[in-house]
Amino acid sequence: EITNSVTDDRAKGFEAACMEQGLPIDKTLWCMLDLETIAEGHGQREVARFLRDRSDITAVFAVNAELARYAHYAIREIWMGTGNEPQLAAFDDPDLEGIPFIRQQLDEVSRRAVDLLSEQLSGTHEPRLEVVPVRWIWSQ
Repeated sequence: EITNSVTDDRAKGFEAACMEQGLPIDKTLWCMLDLETIAEGHGQREVARFLRDRSDITAVFAVNAELARYAHYAIREIWMGTGNEPQLAAFDDPDLEGIPFIRQQLDEVSRRAVDLLSEQLSGTHEPRLEVVPVRWIWSQ
C-alpha cells in the first residue's frame, strides 16, 4: 500500500522505466501489503502466499529492504532446490548475501535537503526537482 512519497516515487520510477523500455506493466503482479498486515507481523506470510499463487514468475523486485527479506525467505520456502527460483533484487540494502540492490547516496540526499531548507528559511528558495543518482550494487 503506497502511503508515503518515497514508495510512491519508487513505483512511479519503476513504471517510467518499464514504459521507456516498452515493457508491459501488469499490476496484478504487484504484491501490495497494507500497513496493518506488516505491523501485525504477517508480511512474510502474505508475500509467500502471493508468490505461491504465481509460481511461474521469474523475477521479484522489492521496493524496500523489509519486503526483499520477506520475498527472499518466501522464495527459499517455495522453490528451494528446484533450480526454478525467481531472481530477487531490491531497492535498499536487504543485508542478504548475493541479492543485488539499488543504493541511494544518503549523504548527498541529506546535504541537498539541508540546502533546500536553508534556502526556504532565507526566503531565496525557488521550487525545483532535485535528483540524486542511485547506484546498482551487484553483490555485497
